[in-house]
Amino acid sequence: MVQWPRLKKKKINSVLNGISIDAAGVSWVLMDTLSGLHVKDAQFQACSDGNWSEALEVLVESTRMRGDVYISLSEEKYNLLLIDAPDVPDNELSDAIRWRVKDLISQPIDSVVMDFFVLPEDAYRGRMKMIYVAVVDKSLVQSIVSVCDEHDLNIENISIHEVSLSNLLFASGMTEGEGTGLVSLGATSGQMRLVESGNLYLARNIDSGVDRLTGWNEEELTDYDLAQCDQVMFDIKRSLDYYESQLGKGAVNNVILMPADVNLLRLSSVLNEKMPVNVQPWLWPSAENITYEAACQDVMNQCTAAIGAVAGGWLEN
Repeated sequence: MVQWPRLKKKKINSVLNGISIDAAGVSWVLMDTLSGLHVKDAQFQACSDGNWSEALEVLVESTRMRGDVYISLSEEKYNLLLIDAPDVPDNELSDAIRWRVKDLISQPIDSVVMDFFVLPEDAYRGRMKMIYVAVVDKSLVQSIVSVCDEHDLNIENISIHEVSLSNLLFASGMTEGEGTGLVSLGATSGQMRLVESGNLYLARNIDSGVDRLTGWNEEELTDYDLAQCDQVMFDIKRSLDYYESQLGKGAVNNVILMPADVNLLRLSSVLNEKMPVNVQPWLWPSAENITYEAACQDVMNQCTAAIGAVAGGWLEN
């Protein structure tokens, strides 16, 4: 697997930091992993004009963060590409992927870093070997490493949002042995992922966003509101159909909406009436295997990906 710069393999400590970087700000959790997953502390630092590095500096200094850290990058920080696996020996796979990706991106290949993971063998009924490749600007990774070096933080792993959320659901016991849909809605667009037992099978963008869901009348939905619900439903159904017909997987019975807010609570209720699957918002404490201090409640939604980043390290060890 392609390795991010400066990552070291070693036995991890039981108390770990998780960081999530996205357009809205930087989230941090401190988690005890000795006997499960427990959030001891959590904070969110908003950023203006996308200045995540300043928000990260403020958060690191205010929390006096030290030790091992797992980092999750949100969707706008990378490109996620789905490619055919090159037909080469495993020891040549990294170079072959890099050679193939250079023709699919606009940046010079030397200005990016990549990580990849192979889809499970049962994807596409075993007929095709496919690989997801995450492509990140090298300058972004170098900036993260610089801040962590300055504060004696040891980066254990940098993951992408899809992987962090897949690990979160698997660690919580929600996707073992069955496919689960995960819908994340941003301001103007969103992402649909289909995961099973910690493995990502499908990731695709959808056109729906939370800005289209604001201003709902609490008494009665307008025709416009219902049209937006139908658009979200169409995007979800198209992904579920692809999961069954093309990927050759079984029917998905559960779809989770993130982040949980008033609009998505209403949306999940409407979709449950319209769709033959269970649609529910992600509400802490949704994960029975992940606990947290009561003082963290108000920021748990913002810290979901950061928790997933730590969950990935916990699962590996």
